[in-house]
Amino acid sequence: MARIIVVEQDQLMRALLVEWLGSGGHIVSAYSRIDLMPGDEADLLIVDVVMPRHGGCARLRALQASRPRTPLIAISAQFTAGSSGASACALGVRRVIGKPFARERLLRVVGEVIAATPVS
Repeated sequence: MARIIVVEQDQLMRALLVEWLGSGGHIVSAYSRIDLMPGDEADLLIVDVVMPRHGGCARLRALQASRPRTPLIAISAQFTAGSSGASACALGVRRVIGKPFARERLLRVVGEVIAATPVS
């Protein structure tokens, strides 16, 4: 069971992510914007990136710098289904997931990232 913070602007998508992750056994907090997110500890951050090439990348890097030990997954409709590790590396995150995606894919990626994160 991981403590996960989700930042997703769309209310319906945010609720769906909370439901999916919660049903996967995780404790989930969700926010509509990064600046509303508290400084609470989390095992994983999942952040929607509306415009990865136009400011979204800088926000992700700032978030990663503020929480260097917390892995970050970026989700966006701007990513393709085949977005790779190169895309994640370019954004400074562990993984990227293109929207739309299935519950199973989300839970698989979350499990892989958490399993690959060293315990501090």
